[in-house]
Amino acid sequence: MLDAFTTLVLLSATCATLGLALLLFWSADRRDSVFLVGAACFLLPAVGLALLALRGRIPDLLSIELANALVLLGVGLLSAGVRVFDRRSFGAWFLAPALLWLLLVPLPAINESTTARTALASLGLALAALLIARELWRGRAEQPLARLALALFCLLQMAASLARAAAAIGYGLPQDFLQAGGWWAVSLFQPVVLLILLAMFGVMAVMERQRSRFRRQAALDPLTGVLNRGGFEERARSVLERAGREGRVIALLVFDLDRFKQINDLHGHAAGDRILVAFCRLAEGLLRGDDIFGRVGGEEFAVLLLDVEEAEALALAERIRAAFDGLGVLHEERAVSTTLSAGVAVARGEAAELERLSVHADRALYRAKAAGRNRVESAGNPAMRDAAGA
Repeated sequence: MLDAFTTLVLLSATCATLGLALLLFWSADRRDSVFLVGAACFLLPAVGLALLALRGRIPDLLSIELANALVLLGVGLLSAGVRVFDRRSFGAWFLAPALLWLLLVPLPAINESTTARTALASLGLALAALLIARELWRGRAEQPLARLALALFCLLQMAASLARAAAAIGYGLPQDFLQAGGWWAVSLFQPVVLLILLAMFGVMAVMERQRSRFRRQAALDPLTGVLNRGGFEERARSVLERAGREGRVIALLVFDLDRFKQINDLHGHAAGDRILVAFCRLAEGLLRGDDIFGRVGGEEFAVLLLDVEEAEALALAERIRAAFDGLGVLHEERAVSTTLSAGVAVARGEAAELERLSVHADRALYRAKAAGRNRVESAGNPAMRDAAGA
């Protein structure tokens, strides 16, 4: 069995190593400050545990008062780390465990008693664990099962800290605690186990959030911020698969900006980009929150509508066309305007396949172009057209 001195040295080295590792994570991507907070959660206890191990070799002010304050500050900082991960303000409650220690440890009845100091430090750790559990529970909408498990673990840590305080008071402590073994040495692992477990969760949660962000970014058009072709098709297929089983109505609207190449040739690509962005903002303002909208080509856009009949789909396409027709985009103090043509296809149930809808909506779009542009055409009933073509 390790004695307390050896245990403290090992725990200090472990905390320092993990703190430096998190610091390296943060230096690689400084946009996410949760790694920086996590590094502080380990580095502060690393210093505190090292000072505790030097008790008897350095002044008590450093090896007792400051050492325990640093450990409590690091563990308490975990609750602030959870808040940072949840994109909330830092808060000040994380200071409570360390402040409780600093306020009460100067009292002679506590300062001169190893048992009282141990009980006070254990109460500080219990408070820190409770604060962490509270923050985990508040943000349970994200990773609910993992957060519930961690919150319960924190409550177990709180109970263990309270039991440690009670054991210290009830059974006393050895005179030279650095040479002690048994439950006393083992109990020193408690705050570090809490730190390590929450750090592992934090790293995995941040990495998963970053992967999700990269997936979302990969599905977006960098100029307009709407879904690109791949993102639109992936989202649309997911909706269509479910809607087809349920026999729901699906409408596909395709838009193409008229004579867009001429705009680029006459006014430059910057003007064309402004018009593309302006169209997206206009369309987004007229669409519902759950409508799927994407840029599927250079100047081509598509909208997938759920539970919308043909008349409603045509009316929406017409509103977008009319609003865009009256839109003038300023470029170099000149108003640059264009029009758009649209094709609409509607299907129900199993007939609502993306490829089939796209073919019929494109045909309707071509008819709108051939009829003079700046208009909306309907594909009619795709199922009827398929049957006629067969």
